[in-house]
Amino acid sequence: MNHAAYLARYHAQGRVARAAEARRTAKQVDKALAGANPKYQAGVRAYSHNCTHVSQAYELRRRGLDVQAAPDTTGGRSIREYSEPWGGWQRFTHCDSSALDVGRSEIERAFAEPGSRGIVNVRWKNGGGHAFNVENVGGKVRFIDAQPTPPVTDASHYFSHAKTSGYLRLDDKPTPSKEALKSFIAD
Repeated sequence: MNHAAYLARYHAQGRVARAAEARRTAKQVDKALAGANPKYQAGVRAYSHNCTHVSQAYELRRRGLDVQAAPDTTGGRSIREYSEPWGGWQRFTHCDSSALDVGRSEIERAFAEPGSRGIVNVRWKNGGGHAFNVENVGGKVRFIDAQPTPPVTDASHYFSHAKTSGYLRLDDKPTPSKEALKSFIAD
């Protein structure tokens, strides 16, 4: 086999291996999405307005922990509250809200590394806000929302309804203690 053929085979095997890894990861993502908020019911506020809890549960499930989101009876949590277990709100990045895409491309750049994961926060144009997850699977940045049933596997359209956004990268942070997460995760 000549050197050019060897290099072509090497790179082809790399692509195949990367594609296989992306498929495995996509299956893990689907499993984590399905189990993060199993008590969701539209109209049941504790489980349909618990997005900060669900985004934490999703991340922990991606780390291999068998957890579920706790109900939220607080009426919503601040960035400060839900980023605290992961090192504090100072690690939260606010995006350029004047950008046409309200920060989506900025988040995609921040999560360009395959395997990177985090939480995205948006404030809606019509009031209120939402937290959901972002993950780079096989080089493709995915915005996903585990709160509803069925989960939203492409939440990129959320940015068109948002007036501000920001993110907290999580894959590069240690897993918080059970105590730090007790208000977000069901017993």
